[in-house]
Amino acid sequence: MLLTCVELASLIFWTIKARIQTDVSIAAAVVSFISALSLVALSYAEHTRCVQPSAIINIYFAFSLLLDFPQARTLFIRDGVSDGIAALFVCSMVLKSFALLLEAQNKKRYLKAPYRDYSPEALSGIINRSFQWWVNPLFARGFRHLLSVDQLFPSDPRLSSDGLYDAQIKVWSRAIRNGQKHPLRRS
Repeated sequence: MLLTCVELASLIFWTIKARIQTDVSIAAAVVSFISALSLVALSYAEHTRCVQPSAIINIYFAFSLLLDFPQARTLFIRDGVSDGIAALFVCSMVLKSFALLLEAQNKKRYLKAPYRDYSPEALSGIINRSFQWWVNPLFARGFRHLLSVDQLFPSDPRLSSDGLYDAQIKVWSRAIRNGQKHPLRRS
């Protein structure tokens, strides 16, 4: 929400204070304000409906910050741009960095009981999964002492072999009742 306020102030500064203003600079300020406003709604929707941090928001903030650095430099060295606009832009960059850090955080402590028990991989955001940082606690635990199966992260129930075992027993029992010698071999 604070980012939206800074973008609105930047839009006002571009329309009033800038000695060198173009249609593109004002349009860019409008787009920045609209994107900040829509990020608030998207963040709320993602946090109420998803167990992982938002990939869309993380990617947006990462690329936006990457492209904002040269623009900030240009705003400071360009004649005709007030220092207030450049300062607001840097403030916007700081808020985007802070928002990126917040959006990349794991939401495990805020989740309800069935979702809290998911594995760290399922609860990790795109940055965490890209660099495989979710495995680091397991590596650290394994470095300190020998790991047992109980200390490993829980796996997805869909990957469990229990269902396959039950299906195999049914096929095997049916084949034995029918008198087949090799129940799993097709004749």
